[in-house]
Amino acid sequence: MITLVTQAFYLLFTVTLSCLSFIGLPRQPSYTTGFGTALNIETLVAAAEQRDTPIETPPPEVQDKILFMINNISISNMEAKAKEFNEVIQEQYYTWFAQYMVMKRASIEPNFHDLYLKFFDKVNSKSMNKEILKATYENCKVLLRSDLIKSSSEERSLLKNLGSWLGKFTIGRNQALRAKEIDPKSLIVEAYEK
Repeated sequence: MITLVTQAFYLLFTVTLSCLSFIGLPRQPSYTTGFGTALNIETLVAAAEQRDTPIETPPPEVQDKILFMINNISISNMEAKAKEFNEVIQEQYYTWFAQYMVMKRASIEPNFHDLYLKFFDKVNSKSMNKEILKATYENCKVLLRSDLIKSSSEERSLLKNLGSWLGKFTIGRNQALRAKEIDPKSLIVEAYEK
């Protein structure tokens, strides 16, 4: 059932994107790494830099610890990593962490969505989940408003990944999508009319 609902949400975003009219806008440059190509998150980074209220970031040593934990999460060490994570991060940095997870992990690493969701279940913080959901909605809106979404397959891939993440984070956990944040029905109608 969960997989079917997640696929339905993915299909909703895919249908919405495929209904958009494609125009000849210049492509954003993609940056290649030594292995394959990396998705370009410049649109998301630029939007994050233009926020009205700046995000409070933890000290570099705390950031390094958190990023190291996230890089090394596995099913076998999840309990220990979740406990360590709760000891290291303070609630004032939840917004920073949520933005990091959504922008730099969930949007470009769809293969790890289930692992990250299990990790957040172990962390068991309602306020952390609230911040992650808020960051997911914000980043989806940024991509939906982007002019490059029509011409850049990389941005459509980011949106597809975030749509999958949002579906797993909400519907996959028996939570409703908030229509005031992203209304799937209006997205389909808007895409059809364009």
